[in-house]
Amino acid sequence: RRFLNVYVNEEDIRFLGGSSYAFHDGDEVLLVPSIAGGAPDENARVHRRLESS
Repeated sequence: RRFLNVYVNEEDIRFLGGSSYAFHDGDEVLLVPSIAGGAPDENARVHRRLESS
C-alpha cells in the first residue's frame, strides 16, 4: 500500500513513469500523505454482529 502520494506539476507521478521519471528544473513537486478511513469492510461488520449475538 502507498503511504505517500507524489505529484509532479499536478500529475500523479505513477502516470509519468513512476520512479523512472526524469525531473526537470522548475518541476513543482507535491507530497501528500495517504489518509486511511472510511467505512469498515463487510468482514468487520459481520464479526461485530457475531460478537453481539
